[in-house]
Amino acid sequence: MMFRPLLGGLVVALVTACGSYKRDMEDACHAVERSKARELPIAEEEILTRAASWAAERARTSDGQMFWAAIVNINPQDKAKVLRDAAKEAGVVDCPLADALEATLRADELKRQ
Repeated sequence: MMFRPLLGGLVVALVTACGSYKRDMEDACHAVERSKARELPIAEEEILTRAASWAAERARTSDGQMFWAAIVNINPQDKAKVLRDAAKEAGVVDCPLADALEATLRADELKRQ
């Protein structure tokens, strides 16, 4: 939780570089499709990890790189919201990677019940 204020400031700072940063966030949100990770014969969790790694490696801006460096330290339950909020601030409307992260968390919760 101590990272939320840091991320709030980070999101505001990132919006100032919206043009290129928006492309970084589009790549992040659409990483599963663009990375072709789903074509690999691996588990869903690994697909999401590979897709996120692909997007992090493709980050063209220092702001995009800072986003990926910061999100690594976020609680897994908060990552989808942080990603979705950052994407929205950058002008990205839909975020399939955030949707997939939320679905995986729900599935994991059902398994534990």
